[in-house]
Amino acid sequence: DTTRADQLTTMVRSAVKVHLRTRPTAKFAEDALTLDAAQQTVHLAVKRREDFGVVNHQKEEFSFRFTGNILHNASQEEVYTTVGEEAVVAALDGYNSTILAYGQTGAGKTFTMTGGQGSYQQRGLVPRAVSDLYERMSQKPGTLGVVRVSYAEIYNENFIDL
Repeated sequence: DTTRADQLTTMVRSAVKVHLRTRPTAKFAEDALTLDAAQQTVHLAVKRREDFGVVNHQKEEFSFRFTGNILHNASQEEVYTTVGEEAVVAALDGYNSTILAYGQTGAGKTFTMTGGQGSYQQRGLVPRAVSDLYERMSQKPGTLGVVRVSYAEIYNENFIDL
């Protein structure tokens, strides 16, 4: 009988995983964007631009495949369970762990990483990971560990140590 920690340890044996979290919106772009969570694929349809003239070699369909999960309208807790928990278990197993949020301005990277100010349930990956890390360490009496956390932002090619 395998435990959740055993399952997570097995999962971290692979290299880099790329997950996609979409920002909840009032009107989702169903006509242009299709999320296929089962196939871990996003399909994007771009309308043909008529102003390109008669000869138009514009690509109209794009597909992007992810090695991780597609988290559409996911709660902060779902994001942590899917992405963050695995990184914490890997760190406790002696692997370096990194979670990188990438996207355009206003896409929700800061909210995903640090959380919202509204409630405890809105806390992001960083506070959840730190709490989970110390909780798991406390369950292993006699274990000595060194914890180093880096938290940084790269904005307009400027590195900011948060």
